[in-house]
Amino acid sequence: YDGGPTVPRNSPTTFNVGLWDQVLFHDGRVESIGKTPNLNGNDGLGIVTPDSDTDDNGTLLADPNAGDNLPTAQSRFPVTSPEQMRGHTFEAGSTNEAVRDALVAQLQTLGGWESEFLDVYGDSTITFARIAEAIGEYQRSQVFVNTPWKAFMEGDDGAISEAARRGALLFMLPTRVEGANCLSCHRGDFFTDERFHVLGMPQIGRGKGDGSTGTDDFGRFRVSGNDADMYAFRTPSLLNVTETGPWGHAGAYIDLDAVVRHHLDPQAAFDTYDRNYHLETSIITSGQTEDMLFNTQNALDKLAANRAAGIPSIQNVSLTDAQVSDLVEFLHTLTDPCIKDRACLAPWIPDNTVMGPDGEQLNAVDINGSLL
Repeated sequence: YDGGPTVPRNSPTTFNVGLWDQVLFHDGRVESIGKTPNLNGNDGLGIVTPDSDTDDNGTLLADPNAGDNLPTAQSRFPVTSPEQMRGHTFEAGSTNEAVRDALVAQLQTLGGWESEFLDVYGDSTITFARIAEAIGEYQRSQVFVNTPWKAFMEGDDGAISEAARRGALLFMLPTRVEGANCLSCHRGDFFTDERFHVLGMPQIGRGKGDGSTGTDDFGRFRVSGNDADMYAFRTPSLLNVTETGPWGHAGAYIDLDAVVRHHLDPQAAFDTYDRNYHLETSIITSGQTEDMLFNTQNALDKLAANRAAGIPSIQNVSLTDAQVSDLVEFLHTLTDPCIKDRACLAPWIPDNTVMGPDGEQLNAVDINGSLL
């Protein structure tokens, strides 16, 4: 351990994960083959995962163990990652399936879980398929879309401020009529096209082992192998964006205003990026700062090359400070107030007065020791 982040990327929120239809993870390595709208991957055509085999042409095949939807498929993989839940000693050197089997055996040994599975499935058999399904359904239940913007669109003229209305126009309008053209990628009620774009967001931390330094992160290219996808990452949904920072695939930004400014001119934003902040807070080490400079500039160079080749890419936009402020005000209207209210979130938070079926429940607290 070198003092840097233990994971290569920032974890996306689970809020509204049941609304994704095409891909999960920043690089889309869990992917619906059919991509049928409004089905969350459950269209019978299968889901590709990191466990997928390939056909004779190298095309990834549906993972037969993926489950019925994208969140269930995704739930199978954090436990297999040494940097996330698995650690570096548990079942070291074992296959993903061996890791999952070992976790099932642990639940059986700890006891207390049989009755939980009996209540849901009608028998007490514990399998990892059932574990993944349960976690997936828990995530799919986290639907938080009752935003001020939704209320405004449904006729409540007082739901958002005048500044937010101006920000909405900037967000929606194309650059040819002095808008910011955000809607080109953050489209629809879910505010994402579920596609991949090169933005040159700063890459803090250790990367995914790519490139000449072994510290780079090639993004979607790692999955697709397409040159245009080098350094491309999935468009995030903007629902609840004010409460789901830090932002960027590596969590490089802690201020939403800075995220907006990055989109306006990625190269200028990186040239003025406050690298010292991360050193002062021990998020990354001085050595990783050099990697960040090198790898992020590679991504920005790729963005410039894609632009020159005519590949649809984010374009620079000139906005005043007041207009940036208006855009941020609009983004605030996309947050469901429930996610800022512990009482409203209570159905998704375990009872902290008990210790769970096996007595091993952890109750998360914030920096002040208050329950999250």
